[in-house]
Amino acid sequence: MSNKIFTHSLPMRYADFPTLVDALDYAALSSAGMNFYDRRCQLEDQLEYQTLKARAEAGAKRLLSLNLKKRRSRGADCRNE
Repeated sequence: MSNKIFTHSLPMRYADFPTLVDALDYAALSSAGMNFYDRRCQLEDQLEYQTLKARAEAGAKRLLSLNLKKRRSRGADCRNE
C-alpha cells in the first residue's frame, strides 16, 4: 500500500459548522482523509473523506429503499425530567 500524504487544499475552519455532517461535507471537498495504523505502526488502511461521504450516501439510499416505518423507541427514556 502506498503511503499517501493528505494535503489540505481548503482553508482551515474552526468549529463553525452547525452539524458534524456539514463539517464532513466540507472535508470531502478536499483530498483530506485519515490513515489507520496497526499495533506495529504499519499503515493498515487509508480513507479519504470523499470516499467516506460516498459510502455514507450509498448506505443511506439503501436504508431509504427499505421503506421502513418510524416507530417509537421501546428503550429507556433518557430525558432528564
